[in-house]
Amino acid sequence: MLLSLLLGSRIPHGSTAHAQSGSAELKTAAALSADPNTPAFGVSVRRAMRAQLGAALPLWASPESEGLIFTLSPLMELHEPANSTQVLPSQYWRARLTLSGAAVFVTDSAAYRIGLSLEHESDHETAHAYSQPGFLTQNALAVRSLASFPGADVALSVAPSLLLYLASCTLDRSVCRNFQGDTSGGAQLDIVISAPGAALWELVPYLSASGLGILRHAAVRGETHLELHLGLKYQSRFLLMQLFALGYFGNDVGVQRGDRVTEVGAGTRLAL
Repeated sequence: MLLSLLLGSRIPHGSTAHAQSGSAELKTAAALSADPNTPAFGVSVRRAMRAQLGAALPLWASPESEGLIFTLSPLMELHEPANSTQVLPSQYWRARLTLSGAAVFVTDSAAYRIGLSLEHESDHETAHAYSQPGFLTQNALAVRSLASFPGADVALSVAPSLLLYLASCTLDRSVCRNFQGDTSGGAQLDIVISAPGAALWELVPYLSASGLGILRHAAVRGETHLELHLGLKYQSRFLLMQLFALGYFGNDVGVQRGDRVTEVGAGTRLAL
């Protein structure tokens, strides 16, 4: 009894520990998303090299990791044209910045997150003798949600989102200007299934799918794409490490988003 009184302030209450566990499940589910806009450090190959530099940086969170959270997520991706043999990607690049606020709720069987985000992306081509002028730009207000259902053998997460594009221009990069363009709408669905019960040496197999659709309107190009990841994850104290095979189907991302592709490849990512 005396020991409990002396150490009570250092021992987390059950509800606090439960909330922290639920918040961690949501964080892991978001990091495992096959969404090409997932902020992480990584490299991948699908007919050419791609490299990503990004992270989800917490700006503020409730002490129990349940309640309101605010996050800033920068991301830069560099990639090469299809069939390029260059190991260091540089020809095409895109930059994203997302500011999001969300509420987290935790129950005995699941954890939920729902919130709003402001998202900006610009897509470019590195200047060289044969480069085309101009850039593409997207600005979106998104309602994003995530539900995580942990399990000893199988864990599932589902993340539906609605997007309103404002002042966006993705149809003709020669006429695009910063924060000028048209409106459109879109929707996204991400699903992640992992199998902790099948872990081998702490390597957990998982399957992740991310689908996006954007309506065509004026200067905004109509787009659809699906990306699939089948891989293994390893959770250390500070990093979530992933190694996966991938399939990509539909409109490409970045300045080549007008191209329809069907590609397979592989990649690895590190998420904080």
